[in-house]
Amino acid sequence: MPKQILLDEEWLTVESHQNYLSFIQDNGVLDKLSAFLCVLPVIKYFDKVEI
Repeated sequence: MPKQILLDEEWLTVESHQNYLSFIQDNGVLDKLSAFLCVLPVIKYFDKVEI
C-alpha cells in the first residue's frame, strides 16, 4: 500500500502559490521538506466552482 498524503490548500492565485514555492526553494526550506519525501510531490491546480 503506497503512503500518500493529500494537501488541500486555497490560494488567491496560482501565481501566488508559485511565488511561494520559488521563495521556499530559494531559501532552502523546500530542500529540507523534500528530504522527508520518497518522490517529489505532484501539484495540481483546480478552479473553484459554485454548484
